[in-house]
Amino acid sequence: NRGGESAAAEATLQEISDLERSGDPAWRRCTRLNLQAAICHHQSRFEESACLLEQQQAQLLAAPGEHSALIGCRSNLCVILNCLERHDEALAIARSALQQHGGATGASSYLRFQLLHAQIALDRIDEARRTLRDAVPVWRRDSLLLFGGFAVAEMLACCGRQADAARVEAAAMAHVRSSGVRLQQLQQMARMRVLRALDAAGATPADLERWQ
Repeated sequence: NRGGESAAAEATLQEISDLERSGDPAWRRCTRLNLQAAICHHQSRFEESACLLEQQQAQLLAAPGEHSALIGCRSNLCVILNCLERHDEALAIARSALQQHGGATGASSYLRFQLLHAQIALDRIDEARRTLRDAVPVWRRDSLLLFGGFAVAEMLACCGRQADAARVEAAAMAHVRSSGVRLQQLQQMARMRVLRALDAAGATPADLERWQ
């Protein structure tokens, strides 16, 4: 349950704080900020999470050779910014990070999801199409296509491809159920927008059953 998970995370946070030393490398010193941000995210305290991740980003930017930790931090920050509907900021950070770090790390796959979320929310559909086209091979490589299925379904719904959107949403939801992982806030938001788009398009239960 959420209470148990939060209590365990808080206990781990205290252990990390006790072990922290001023001479530690930046990535290690940022572990505490990262966990604090994750706890806030888990508890839907998005503003606090964003502040912590911005602090982490500033520390990593000031330290040489922290590229992997930095791209992970920026990916997490984009998640929170999209949850807060600060899509312009999420788009700018995701685009900058991808330009600087490319597709060499697994975190770049998650950044592409955040870029897609922001572009759709800002109604930059042509840009979102290009992001989706470029990202699919990377997501397949990293076995993340179904993880981001709700964003893909939302993109398809925006393009008027309701049947495809319904199929992808159903596959993504089946993946969530089979994996036993709780639906994340941003995934839930994208899923609800897909369902609303299908309803607005007049899709009936019979249509959804046939398409899925």
